[in-house]
This record gives sequence, structure tokens and C-alpha cells, in this order.
Amino acid sequence: MTLAGGYEMYEVLQVGGVTILEGLVLGLFVLLFAWIAFSFVSALAGFAVLLLRKREVLRIDTLGPLPTVIGRTAMLLPTYNEDAHRIMARLQAIYESVEETGVGHRFDWFVLSDTTDPSIWIAEEASFLQLRRNCDTGRLYYRHRADNTARKSGNIAEWIGRFGASYDHMIILDADSLMSGDTIVRLAAAMDFHPDVALIQTYPLLSTLAAFFRGSSNSPAGFTAP
Repeated sequence: MTLAGGYEMYEVLQVGGVTILEGLVLGLFVLLFAWIAFSFVSALAGFAVLLLRKREVLRIDTLGPLPTVIGRTAMLLPTYNEDAHRIMARLQAIYESVEETGVGHRFDWFVLSDTTDPSIWIAEEASFLQLRRNCDTGRLYYRHRADNTARKSGNIAEWIGRFGASYDHMIILDADSLMSGDTIVRLAAAMDFHPDVALIQTYPLLSTLAAFFRGSSNSPAGFTAP
């Protein structure tokens, strides 16, 4: 398509000879046409695949007993100049919820910091140390990058390059995420049973940390719900 379009544009411009300006116009036209043509063909191919391929359903049972988790899952929490106390409080709540499912040993937890503010960085490390003391586990890790190239996506990409081979799956949390252990275990089991699936995403629900803790008998020790 790009060759055909470029040739037709050349035929228009070559009348009377191609000037430098017309040459630049032709070059830009070819680049932009290739970009549009590639997007169009990709969308068309994707539409054909969706139309012709048998639709597979993950069938994640949200009401039955918890499924068996086989693989190892990394829980990644990228952060960038966020409120360290709130982040660690939420992470502790999620961690304890997963531990209550009885399969917590299948999960490792990583706080991936790109924080540039020195005071927040110090608070992050102090809050993380408090978190490790509260949880009493060696499966919680903290890493601060000096060079925050590409921010969140770059942080995750670097983690995958260095540590990803040790895990079967990963679940990425936002700084304000709250997920129940039940949901995390079911997502991990779905990834175990469907290894060809690239991405599973649950739908978000509005919530508050205070409401979460009010529904629980105990708040994370050492942290106060905001």
C-alpha cells in the first residue's frame, strides 16, 4: 500500500521535475502513509482474528472455593514520590489478606521506587523497614532506582530484565491499589491455567483504606488508617 501510494504521489509531483521542497513533501508523505497503512492493516487483521477465532473464556469462579496456585507470582508496586506511609499501609493490608488464604508462600512482594524527592525516599525506606517488621517475612523487597528512565514502565521493564525469569507471573499494583487476597489468588490461578494469556485485568472499584480497615477486625500493626 505504501509503495503504491508513494508512486502515485511521485507521479503527481514529478511533472516539471521534482524540486527539493517537493522531495521533502514526498518523503513525509511516504512516512505518514506507511504509519497509517500499518495501523489500518493491523486493525483489520485483529478484527479478522477476533471474528474468526473461537472465543475463549477464562472462567474465573469468584464464588467457589479458592483454586490451587501452582506458579510463583511477583507482586510489583511501582511508586514515584507518593505518600510512603499510605503506600506501605495498603501493601500490608494486601499482604495480610493474601497470607490468610494459606498460599502466601507463592507470592513475593516488590516495592519499585523511582522517587526523586530525598525526604520521601527516606520516608519510603523507613516505612518499608516498619512493614517488614510488621509482616515478619523475607519475601518483601525494596529497590530504589537512581536513574528513573521511563518512569513506571521503565522500572517494571528493568525488573523483568533482572528478576523476571524467577517468576511465572506478575501482578502490578498502583500506589493506591487495594486488592483482596481472594482476588489475587484467583487471578494467579487463572494465569496458571491459561499460560497463553498475556494480560488479565480486573475491573476497578472505588474504595477507601479507612472503609477497608473498618471491615476488618485488625488494622495493620504499626500503621494508622487515614
